[in-house]
Amino acid sequence: MMISAPQLHVRTAGHVRAGSGSRSGRLRERAAHGGLIAGTALRCLVLLLGAVSWGGELVDGRALAAGALVAVLALAAAVARPLPSWGLLLADGAALGLLVYATGAGSSPFLTLTLALVALGALGEGRRDALIGGGIGVLLLLAMGLADEPSADGLLFSVAVAQAAAAGLVAWALGPGSTLFSARPHEADEAGDAAQRSLEWQRLNLSAVSTCATPEDLRRRAAERAVQIAAAPATVDLGDGQYTGPGGASGYTFSFAVREAAPGRITVHGTALSQAQREALEHLATLVGMRASELRYAQKLERQQEAMQALWEAAGIVRLTPGLDDTVRHVCRRLAEALELEWLAVVGPSDRQTIAPLLVARGRPGDAPRMQGAQLRVAAEAIRTGRPLVRSEGDAALACLPMRLAGDTPLALVALGDTGEAGTQALLMVFGDMLAQGLGAA
Repeated sequence: MMISAPQLHVRTAGHVRAGSGSRSGRLRERAAHGGLIAGTALRCLVLLLGAVSWGGELVDGRALAAGALVAVLALAAAVARPLPSWGLLLADGAALGLLVYATGAGSSPFLTLTLALVALGALGEGRRDALIGGGIGVLLLLAMGLADEPSADGLLFSVAVAQAAAAGLVAWALGPGSTLFSARPHEADEAGDAAQRSLEWQRLNLSAVSTCATPEDLRRRAAERAVQIAAAPATVDLGDGQYTGPGGASGYTFSFAVREAAPGRITVHGTALSQAQREALEHLATLVGMRASELRYAQKLERQQEAMQALWEAAGIVRLTPGLDDTVRHVCRRLAEALELEWLAVVGPSDRQTIAPLLVARGRPGDAPRMQGAQLRVAAEAIRTGRPLVRSEGDAALACLPMRLAGDTPLALVALGDTGEAGTQALLMVFGDMLAQGLGAA
């Protein structure tokens, strides 16, 4: 079993991360660049119109010079960026106001230039600055009407109404991307950051899990990744009853399937998890289940290969062995170790004509193996009926395979361990036939 599907998913997501995560940032950079160009153009226009109007009969030279000075200062501030966007809007509004006032106030030919403040604000911080620009323009027009009341007519107030309407329309079109008084992070930015973090977690999950060579290493690495994601203690159980981390505590549990084993789980203790953290842990659990199944399958294949090698080497030894001596015991022990059985035994009638173990070989380190009375009764039933019997005993299985020797001597090959798998049963049956032929020939 390979885990190429998650790798393909992460590679695809990597391209998404490179493109979508910075899309809103690029748009914002373009808007800021456009706002800088528009602001520079407006200030240069104020200077140009001031130069053209200089020396006119009805022109206020002092107001015009003050407006030109404010425009120059605004240009310098835009380059050095010492002012926020709304500060530059105030400076631009002051420069425009002085230009309009110097060239006739309410009768100035440049009265409609105040509408440019709305567009300039929209290119800055969006909705907020568009409303600020519109408000500055309306205040300037009202101030012109108060300062030059005899010359004020309907045009000035019409422009003021148009200014307010334009600001409201632009703010409505921009939507709630930024508020009136304070700009907040754009939702697109938050979604992009969350997507980048989630994809980075997935990449780290795959990197940590795919290189594990043993179940112990997988448990340890998976627990480390769960702790890094949740910032809390975590327990990892691969379905074999062994776990790493603080066991026995309650928490968020993420289950996963393991091939031919109980479901595994990752448990995070004592913390609240965000949606992104839960998705990352679910992804980690899926990868851990796939890797645990792959390791379990590889271990089983390796055991069966070792058992086949043991059978190959034992084929000639069993035929040349006159009985159940130490040589046959050694072959049985090697086969039991290769299949990771608890023990492998040959049972048959004893001198008292009762079914008893004639040979017992241990497959795992520990105390000397002992057959219980219930196990002997199952073996006796298999010998009597001549059919293989398999009985579950907790996490293990008891397999009893009857053998018939020459002269109808009843024997049975009995094994306790992971004998419920078809491949293991087939190897035991082959070994039983080899043993029966060897003992029958003897």
